[in-house]
Amino acid sequence: MALTATGLLNVPATIAADTQSSVMDSVTKYTPSRITFPGNDRQPHEVSFDVRSFKIDGERINIWSGEFHYWRLLDVNGWCDIFQKMRAHGYNAVSLYLFWGLHQSEENGPFDFSPGTVKDLDLLLSLAEEEGLYVIARPGPYVNAEISMGGLPAYMSNYGGGLRSMDSKALAASESWLTVANAIISKHQVTDGGGSVLLSTK
Repeated sequence: MALTATGLLNVPATIAADTQSSVMDSVTKYTPSRITFPGNDRQPHEVSFDVRSFKIDGERINIWSGEFHYWRLLDVNGWCDIFQKMRAHGYNAVSLYLFWGLHQSEENGPFDFSPGTVKDLDLLLSLAEEEGLYVIARPGPYVNAEISMGGLPAYMSNYGGGLRSMDSKALAASESWLTVANAIISKHQVTDGGGSVLLSTK
């Protein structure tokens, strides 16, 4: 038996390695749902809220959101599968913590958003909008999410004052992360027709 993103798949032991690879590839390629909604129609929309609900272009919308930790699913093809399952279960939004420590490993080092990999935030947001889900983007910087140091990069353990302190070096590093993360998020906003990001929060 072989475990895939979609569950258990029977693969005979006698299957050649290259054939098995092609079988596995075929089950991890997902057909986009191509649901059209205000998050992917490429038109700007007004987002507002009051004490009762969010509104899009003045129309009330109840947000039914689930959390997805993208770094726990290394095959980006599986992201579509998760988003489709969320839609099938009645969700209309996904909440996404962004894992700073995954994207920067060295102090003052480059940020890694390698295309087509688990680090591709632009792809993550694009797939969510393609599958008809609004996005609540949560770049932190501290996100908890049951990950090491709450998502902060390991080098911050060398800073004084604790992980969520007002230490000047920690604040400067956090500002650097939020600048690059928000630059990606801002390309996917409902308000300017870029995508399905409804709001960004800690």
